[in-house]
Amino acid sequence: MVKMRVHLNLPTPLSLGASLQSSLSRQFLSEATEQSDHRVIRGLILIVSRMKGQKLVANPNWNTADPLSRRWLVTLGPDKTRDLSGTEIRKDINHLQEAIETGLPPWNWQQLLRAIEPHAKNLQAGHIWLVGSSDDDDAKGSVPAYINHARDFLQGYLPATTFHPVQGVDLEDFDALLRVLRDCAIKPACKNFKLSHKELALDITGGQKIASVAGAVITLNLQVVCQYVRTFQLAGGQSAISKQKPLVAAANWKSEDDPCQPMIYDFRWDDFSI
Repeated sequence: MVKMRVHLNLPTPLSLGASLQSSLSRQFLSEATEQSDHRVIRGLILIVSRMKGQKLVANPNWNTADPLSRRWLVTLGPDKTRDLSGTEIRKDINHLQEAIETGLPPWNWQQLLRAIEPHAKNLQAGHIWLVGSSDDDDAKGSVPAYINHARDFLQGYLPATTFHPVQGVDLEDFDALLRVLRDCAIKPACKNFKLSHKELALDITGGQKIASVAGAVITLNLQVVCQYVRTFQLAGGQSAISKQKPLVAAANWKSEDDPCQPMIYDFRWDDFSI
């Protein structure tokens, strides 16, 4: 995992969104200014995007008594299905990566596995909040069906983790997303489960730019860190991002040279004046 501390110096609140968005897009692909302190993450907040033209279904032939039996089937393209163990994070990441390298499109939920992998040991007795987008079929204040599906998918990898599906929110609505992240994830983590801000990470990989900016903004005055899983567009098995070497590796976790490993950003309000 890559860890970095990013100091933001913004001259005026009127340019907050544009400045943060510009800073985020630069910092995600540039060198860090300072190494962040090592964190033990016991609470992870995931912004989860919907699957895009792909499907994840339970394997009807799954046999719980057979350790080699595969729990899930993911459809990556027409007649292109891959089976997943549903229990071994790294093996399933590699299996999906092999499929991509044969020319199949990437599966966005593969990034969820990368997001939880570095924290898997500490999250076994921890908590994960799942935040997703609402649509016209969802009742107001309800949990989107695909978020419950994501919980069922991830639970097999972290059987002792407590999952908290969160009510749906428009991921393009900056204010609404801030409220949900604060009231339905960060506050309950601290008040109900006695987690400190330093034990929380907010993964902003899912969603678009507005969700990334909102995730960064809400951590500015907190000791919660942001996490971003590098995305990739494979062409000939390589990408510009995959050629970059990790800047700072976590002390207790090896990425096995995964080019799309999670990166930690410690955003801070360093000098803000009006």
